[in-house]
Parts: sequence; C-alpha cells; structure tokens
Amino acid sequence: MKNISMGKHQSLGKSYKNLVQNISKVPNIKKIILGKALNIKHSQPPGRLSFKNYTDAGIKYKLYTNNGIRDLFIIINKNNRKVSKIVSSTISKYSN
Repeated sequence: MKNISMGKHQSLGKSYKNLVQNISKVPNIKKIILGKALNIKHSQPPGRLSFKNYTDAGIKYKLYTNNGIRDLFIIINKNNRKVSKIVSSTISKYSN
C-alpha cells in the first residue's frame, strides 16, 4: 500500500483486505478510516461496497464482510464534488 494513513484501527479481514489495498492506490485519497463493525446478517458478498453519501471531507461507504457490515470512510486530499465523484467511480470498479 502506498503511504496512506489508515487511522488507529488497522487490522483488515481477509474478505476485504485486497479491496482496501486497491482503494489505497486510487489518486487523491488521503486517509481510509474503518468504522465500527456491526454483526448483522446480510445477503451481499463479502468485500462489496455500497455507497452511502458524500461528506465535506470525503465519501462514506458500507462495507459488507463475512461477519456483518462495517462503515468505511475515505478522506480525499482535494475535496470538491468533482474529485469525489471521480474517486467514487474508480472505487466502484474494485467492489464485488
């Protein structure tokens, strides 16, 4: 992974480790923050990303794992709507 700050919690599950590593290679990403893991049953394949919303600092996603759902927040270097949409469309290529 390139030199991206991952926040305090850095352990990655097998089902989404490659996904996060691929996302870290996308230009204009400053930081990837893994949110709280929720043990919720779902029918999505592990490693799938679901877009939640754009924020002032970046983009929020739901990350589906083997054990449930986890929030994934991506902080963007140059945050404006155009850059956020470009990053979002690039990230969507990596999702299952």
